[in-house]
Amino acid sequence: MTSLRVRIGMLGLVLLAGPVVPTTAVAAEAAPSATVEEQRLDRPVPREILERSGFDAVTRHFTRALGAALSYAEARKVVVREGSGLWRRAVDRAQGRGPAGGDLSRDDDRPLYWARLGMTREVRTWEPSFGLTDAQRTALLGELERTSRGQDAVRYPAGQRLKRALRPYLRKVDLFTTVSQGRVGRFDVERTNGAWRGGFPDNENIGVTGTVPVGDPASQPQWTTTTLPYKAIVAADTGRFPVYDNTSVTEIPAGGTEAVVRPDGPTEGSTARAGGGGNYLSNEIAYRATLLRDRLGLHDVLPGGHVHTPVLEFGAGNTDPATGAVTDPGFVRNRVDIIAQVRAIVAVAVGA
Repeated sequence: MTSLRVRIGMLGLVLLAGPVVPTTAVAAEAAPSATVEEQRLDRPVPREILERSGFDAVTRHFTRALGAALSYAEARKVVVREGSGLWRRAVDRAQGRGPAGGDLSRDDDRPLYWARLGMTREVRTWEPSFGLTDAQRTALLGELERTSRGQDAVRYPAGQRLKRALRPYLRKVDLFTTVSQGRVGRFDVERTNGAWRGGFPDNENIGVTGTVPVGDPASQPQWTTTTLPYKAIVAADTGRFPVYDNTSVTEIPAGGTEAVVRPDGPTEGSTARAGGGGNYLSNEIAYRATLLRDRLGLHDVLPGGHVHTPVLEFGAGNTDPATGAVTDPGFVRNRVDIIAQVRAIVAVAVGA
């Protein structure tokens, strides 16, 4: 098999040390707060997922290691080592290497998500004796995000922005696709991405409405399009779920004031209000990635775009959040089938 340069990115605590007593009486500074997302760690479901995978020990181990750091340089080494270790452990578990750590299915990646949040909460709320500047804490969180998501393992750069993550590599890959969860029972290859944020709350309960902010806004297009071979993908037998070429968008027509749905795509001069995948984060990521492709002059030579997977549903009889279990055979089957079909779709796209 010839070498492919396709890069597939897998799309990602309590400190025990005592406080330092000041020599003079001063007002105590408020401790940094955990994010809304990190605060969800204390709920029963995350705790069960971590316990049933063996990942519940990750936070405790990280807390001890970070608490032993006596300088920023030492803390950075701990963060890089433990973040990379978490990623390797998650990959090994998913690929059948080493102990499963519990009865949770190996293909379940939720332990990685919750363990990472435990580590970021520790760094965010950590108050070491040597003092830590806001810039240093931000840098540690950035290192943790990159290493625990395997970004360095797939040779992504250190930058936190999508533009910096993709720019050096888009000229070298054969194909790229962004992936997120979409609708029930179907895959969608999104034909068009829109330059609009709809204000839907993110995982921090923050929502922003407005045009997607990018560099050089004067040349910013309202729409970008997929260059994935959508006809071949839709026609291929890639798995259990149907795959659709989704052309629908929501726009304000040129000269108009009200948003309308266009099943066949945007019209000339219109203003974006939703791409094929809506106006959420997935649309914005796809818009940014494809806009960068176009600005690098690669529209006609580099296949790229967004694929929405089916909603990962629990099995029959396990659909009530108030009484449901964290996993069931139907849930596992759905996840395994979706993963296999994503791989098949990528294979079709590469070979088209």
